[in-house]
Amino acid sequence: KSIQLEDTFNKQTDKYLKRLQRHEERIKRKLDKKDTELANRLFGDVSKRYANLRSTINTYNSQAVYSPKLDSLITSLNYLDAEGQNVNAAELKKTLDQYKLNQQNIHGAPFFVDFS
Repeated sequence: KSIQLEDTFNKQTDKYLKRLQRHEERIKRKLDKKDTELANRLFGDVSKRYANLRSTINTYNSQAVYSPKLDSLITSLNYLDAEGQNVNAAELKKTLDQYKLNQQNIHGAPFFVDFS
């Protein structure tokens, strides 16, 4: 269900960006008739800018996944790190670093993987 909502959101956002792009191009054309240099300085390459925005939206990685178990684990590890009583500091640091590395790998992974 969340994938459907995200897909709907992406379609609506894409539609809105197309509308904004048309509007911005219309304003640029009007200004271009009066002052070409100013129009180019203000607007630049409108289609390229909006294409970048659309590609960013389409490749957006949904990172809002919450895992209560991981949250509890990291909270406990941070508590142990702060207190530092009867804890192997090197092992705790290694575990925290490994967790952070895994989080970066998860957030850097593509959202959809094609297994076909």
